[in-house]
Amino acid sequence: MVFTAIALAKSPHPASWHDYESFFWLLVWCTIRHCVEARLVFPGGHLPLYSHDDRTKGLDQVFPYETARVDEAREHGALAKLEFLQNCSIVTPKNPALQVLINSLRYIFKEHYVLLRSLQATQDTIIRLLKLADKPSPFRSTPYSASTPEQVREHGKEILKQAAVAKSLIPQDPISKDELNFAVFRLEESIAYIDKSAPFPTFDVIVKYFEQALPALKKPPADMETFEPKRERKPKAFKA
Repeated sequence: MVFTAIALAKSPHPASWHDYESFFWLLVWCTIRHCVEARLVFPGGHLPLYSHDDRTKGLDQVFPYETARVDEAREHGALAKLEFLQNCSIVTPKNPALQVLINSLRYIFKEHYVLLRSLQATQDTIIRLLKLADKPSPFRSTPYSASTPEQVREHGKEILKQAAVAKSLIPQDPISKDELNFAVFRLEESIAYIDKSAPFPTFDVIVKYFEQALPALKKPPADMETFEPKRERKPKAFKA
């Protein structure tokens, strides 16, 4: 659950990019837990990750899953991860390639969730307004279950189609109309963003960033020259 994609808290249908996101969270966890002199940087300050207590605090901030109920843990964890994507970054001065890799991947998932949340918000608005008119939801899935950019685009167009239908079914009060019109306007901007430059976390995109960082990642960190492994103790001979 710690490394689960945020989308799986919203949709039970897994997609291939959810696995790539899970790997990203594993990379974040390992960096916070093990990277020398790393820092979490967020608006208004930063958290040095020098001591064991500092690293535990950093992990608790990004991965807060200490709760008895599984559904609460999943929702709480998804909100904390979204907060990390939107407002936090990792600084690793002794491994700049790792820093670039993590924050590049963070940007991809951040922009992707901005898009998906916009689509979902419009869909939720339509569902809620139709419920006021005693009409069932016309949607069978959520944007979070889309596996390709084409599926995200098609889902957005389906939401626009259902919005046009909803206009004739929802209560004829100005507030409902304005709310739906604003939701449609926001959705149209999101669809334009998909067609223009929205990053989608495909396998090829993830591999591209790893290939860019791989030559630098292969170099040993600066502190490896002074690192001395512990000597293994020889077992004592057994005396009868």
